[in-house]
Amino acid sequence: MAKRREENKKISKYTKKFTIVLTNYNAEQYIEQAITSIVNQTYDKIELIITDDASKNFSKNKLEKRIKNIKNSNIVDLKFIINKNNIGTVKTLNKTLKEITGEYVLFFASDDILADKNTIKNYVDLFDNNDNYNIITSNWILCDENLKIEKNFKSKNYLKKFNNKSVKRIFSSLCETNLFGAGSTCYKKKIFEKYSFDETYKYLEDWPLWLKLTRNGERIYYADFDGLLHRCGGISYNKNVSEVKKEFFKEVLYLYRNYILKNIDDLDNNSRVKIINSYLYSAKYYSKFFDVQKDYKVITNYINNDKKFKFSMYIYSIRPLFIIKYEELIKLNPSVPITFIINIIVDFLLVNIFKINNKYYLFLLVILLYIIIYYIVCTFLSIMASKRGKNNG
Repeated sequence: MAKRREENKKISKYTKKFTIVLTNYNAEQYIEQAITSIVNQTYDKIELIITDDASKNFSKNKLEKRIKNIKNSNIVDLKFIINKNNIGTVKTLNKTLKEITGEYVLFFASDDILADKNTIKNYVDLFDNNDNYNIITSNWILCDENLKIEKNFKSKNYLKKFNNKSVKRIFSSLCETNLFGAGSTCYKKKIFEKYSFDETYKYLEDWPLWLKLTRNGERIYYADFDGLLHRCGGISYNKNVSEVKKEFFKEVLYLYRNYILKNIDDLDNNSRVKIINSYLYSAKYYSKFFDVQKDYKVITNYINNDKKFKFSMYIYSIRPLFIIKYEELIKLNPSVPITFIINIIVDFLLVNIFKINNKYYLFLLVILLYIIIYYIVCTFLSIMASKRGKNNG
């Protein structure tokens, strides 16, 4: 307790209230772990809002009593939102928006925990030192049921790159796939004065919101610190395909069909090809659980409506085959593919330097250069093989 009080003195400079919304549905066996990770935070001005979406064994009185009995607690406000009937994640979160009084807000599920004691402090420091930051996402760490760490949801180096890319590029990548972790993404409250969660969906709360935000120019900044330990047992990761999970899958396809496809025509061809292939991949996977003919039809119509795009899709589809054949050729006779690549580069440079327009001379140049380069490559590879043989000997 003395250590806790000393920590509180050190962080007394923080005056802004931070709201945590803890969403619960039939996860009573984990919720106290989640609350412990909150009261262990070194940030000392937290508003905690606990929601319950008509769980079987949720006890408000029990939780309220335990939290209020914690001495030196950093929870300055405690609120409960309890649904009599199950209305889903999205509507429940929208109900909480009216209750938030903190300057910043973080939403996460009651079967997850904050990654370490400085998580909230890290968010606040970044917001306070960067006026243009309205949304910050951090590392969302996937764990097993016992919170044993398995991997990051996305690579740190991959996410870092988006801080130097345009908001339009972030939107484009989000159209391909969900990039961030819901429970490790923090917002300034003012974001929800303009936006809310899309109640077209019941369970899919984060991805549609981020698409809407980035489509409207709101940047999501990545910060390299650990935000949340996520048990891979929720709707999106549970290996058991329940009816709820099937509904979640249907909402993913609906998002592609009714939002993403309607907002990507101003993206470049390469981005659209990746998005359509991601949509197609999802439809193929979900076809094991329900009929996706509607989605196949939407995909086909989208491809066929643009001949240039259709050709791009064809090139994209044969690219893996070309790569495989190229790798096989390298194993059989590396001189040929290496010569081919070098020859293309040299031909391009010479043609542009000397402005060769005559087709006859151009043909002779390509053949002659190929023979010369092939001889040089074969000699070089032979010398290298000979050196390796001597070293091995």
